[in-house]
This record gives sequence, structure tokens and C-alpha cells, in this order.
Amino acid sequence: MRFRLVHSVALLLLGAVAAAVVAMGVMMAINLRNGFQGYLVERDLEQLGKLEHIVEARLARDNGVEMLRQQQLTMHDFLDSLAVEQGLPIGRPGDDGARPGRPDGPRGLRPPPGPPDGGFGSRVGLYDLTHQLLIGRDLPIGADAVVELPINVAGAHVAWLCMLKARPVPDSVEQKFLRDQYRGILVVAAGLLLLVLASAWWFAKRWTRPLRDVQAATQRIAQGALDVRLTTVRRDELGDVMRNVNAMAEGLQRLERSRRRWLADLSHELRTPLTVLQGEIEALVDGVRPLSAQAMVSLRDEALTLARLVNDLHTLAISDLQTLPCQFATFEVQPWLQAQLLRCRDRIISQGLTLTFDIKSLQDAVVKWDRVRLEQLLTNLIENSLRYTDAPGQIVVTASQRAAAIEICIEDSAPGVSSDALPRLFEPLYRVDDARTRQSGGSGLGLAICEAIVRAHGGTMRAAAAAIGGLRVVVTLPVQASAQTASEAV
Repeated sequence: MRFRLVHSVALLLLGAVAAAVVAMGVMMAINLRNGFQGYLVERDLEQLGKLEHIVEARLARDNGVEMLRQQQLTMHDFLDSLAVEQGLPIGRPGDDGARPGRPDGPRGLRPPPGPPDGGFGSRVGLYDLTHQLLIGRDLPIGADAVVELPINVAGAHVAWLCMLKARPVPDSVEQKFLRDQYRGILVVAAGLLLLVLASAWWFAKRWTRPLRDVQAATQRIAQGALDVRLTTVRRDELGDVMRNVNAMAEGLQRLERSRRRWLADLSHELRTPLTVLQGEIEALVDGVRPLSAQAMVSLRDEALTLARLVNDLHTLAISDLQTLPCQFATFEVQPWLQAQLLRCRDRIISQGLTLTFDIKSLQDAVVKWDRVRLEQLLTNLIENSLRYTDAPGQIVVTASQRAAAIEICIEDSAPGVSSDALPRLFEPLYRVDDARTRQSGGSGLGLAICEAIVRAHGGTMRAAAAAIGGLRVVVTLPVQASAQTASEAV
């Protein structure tokens, strides 16, 4: 049988609680035994104190110790007085262990022979100042188990009242009481263990049920069922795991859709120039179109278009596998940016648009960037505005330095981009209008390449609606870009 997690959790809970119950039971039993022994000692000490007062009063009234030496008083007389004082029957079993027997030697009466381990009366004795037995039980004087109390008459110390501490006797009432208590502890412990066993199994199944759901869901996801979702209202770590599985499934599903769309768009982008190129070559081969310099130029243009597309795809592939390689160099950013914008001005004007820019705040700003990559970035952004801005319109470029970063903002006029399309603008091969042709809308790789360049410099790029009606793209780059800042940004 497979040892499942529910079994492990149940056994872990059962073991922990069982250890706690056993430890508690053992401690209760030890504490009960020690406490009961302490109770017996305290009870005997209380009895001994009362007996002390009785002995002192009797000796003070009846000529002191001489009465004992003459054998006119026995321990039984004092014990009977103690019983009367406590309202107990005289001579009850266990008070004095046994009645006094015949004299044994010249020194008074003694209890019957045998170990002094019975009731209170069989464990007390009265001794003179030299610790010679007068009446009662002959005890091992000087032992730790013997308690001694002085007997004072008229302010003078005349005798010792001694008691041997009680030891548990297997057949005693006290020992039976302890056995009953131990048995009760065992019964309660066994009941607790059965309750814990049932509770541990229930809790283990409840805790492991979400894990079984996660196991089943991840198994289906591994088999390709990316639409699997888990339902949970838990707010603990297990709930977080289930929600993370849902997020993982959504991410994989989104990635799979992107992969399929990528393959479809890529095949479409490659097929278009190849089809045109193939058609022109077949026209030349069939003699439909004469072989001329104009025909060769057309073939070259299509080949260059195809090469640019392949290069763009190669750049994106490199940026996905690793940080885009850059050659960082230090230069002044304002003259460089101004030269790039002036270079694009003629083409912008030819499209019926106007270009305005404000980069004066970058005066004396020195950066460490890759010039070639940043020129490609700026060209792609201007090209995107040229393709999607209606004439007459305008393109506005502003730049400023914010702490240790340079912010470049490019805005264009209408038409704008819907809020739903803004988050996807930087996806490869994505076009806001799928009906646009390659000639009017481009390949859809320009903004994706821009984002890869910005990421390689350790910066950020975001798109939003422009105040003048079109699209606003904001690029933020660190002044001192390096491979380290790029890796930290990733």
C-alpha cells in the first residue's frame, strides 16, 4: 500500500499528541504519588502534634515521666485520648496497630514484634532524654525516616515523642486509592488517544484534500490541459499554492496562445515577401516581364525587406535568450539627440506632419549608452508615429533628466490607441489593426525591438494615451547604463 501524505500527517499528529498524553499521564502519576505521600506525612505530623499536646498535658498532671517508668501509663492510653479528641472510636483498627502486649524487659510495655509499618499508633514511641524507650514502638532513632518532637513539662524538656514516617503498604487503603487513581489516568489517556486518532485522521484528510486537488490539477496541466482552474476560499498557505497554480496555468495558457499566434504571424510575415519575390522571379522566367534594371531593383528591394525581417526576428530571439549585447560608450546626449531628430525632420514634413522638440534641459548631460542601439530605438519610435499618424498631424519629442535617469517622451496626434491595446503594443508581431498591410503597418516588430533595447540598458518603457490625441511612449534610461544594470532590470 502506498504511504500517502494523509497517513504521514495523521501519524505525525497522533504521535505528537500521544507523546503529550503519555508524558502528561506519567507526570500526573508521579505527582499524585509524591503528593499523596506528602499528604500522608503532613497528616501524620498533624496527628503527632496533637499527640504531643496530649502527652504534655497528661505528664504535667500525673507526675511526669515517673508514671511511665512505673508502667502506669501506656501508649494505648494516649492514643485513646487522641481518638476521643478527634471523635473517633476507641481502639479502632489502624490507630495503634495492636494492643500492648506483655512486658518485654525491664523497660515498660512495647507493641507486638514486627516491622513498624502499620497505622499511626504502631509508628510512634516515647523516649527519655537519653533516647531510651519508655512506651510505644522501638524505632531506629537517628534515622532520617524518624521525626522527633520534644515533650516539655513546666518549661523543662523531659522526653522525646518520635514517629516513623509512613511507607506505602501494598495492602493498605492508601495504596488501593493510588491504584484506583492510576487506573483512572490510564482510562482517560486511552480515551484521549482514541479521540486524537479520530481527530488526526479527520484533520489530515481536510488538510491534504487541497494538495490532492493541486496534484490532480498539475497532472492535467502537465498533460496539456491548460484550462484547469482550482476553486478555493482558503486564506492560508495552501490557498496561496492553489491560487499560484491557477496563475501558472493562466500564464502557460497565455504563453501557448502567444506561441501559436507567433508562429502564425511569423509564417505570414515571411510568406508575404517570399510570395512577391517568387512571383517576380516566375514572371522573369516565363518572359512575362522583361529582365531589366528596374526588375532587378524590385527583386533586390524584396530581398532586403526579407533580410530586415529576418534580422528583426533574430534580434528579438537574442533578447529573449539573453540580454541584448550592447557596446556602451560615454557621450553628450543633447547634441546626439538633436542630430537624430533633425535627420528625421525632412521625412516627417514630407508625410504632412510637423516635428517639435524640447531637449534644452539635457544640456551638459553625459550618458553611457550604446549609440547604435539607441539610434535604432529612436528611428523605430519615429517610424511608428509616421505610420500611424494622420496628416495633418504632429510629433512632439521632449526629454529631461530625472535624478540618475534620462526620460525621453515621444507623442503623436490622432488616431489614438484603445486602452485595451496599450498593454500589448510591445508584443512581437502585434498590430492594433490586423487588417493593415505590411506596407502601411510594418511587421509589428519595431516596438518589441525598442523594448528589448531599453531592457538591455536597464531602463523602462511604457505606452499611454497622448494629450494631443495619439500615442505617448515614454522611455526612461539610466544615465550610466551597463551590463550589470541591465541584468538587475531583468
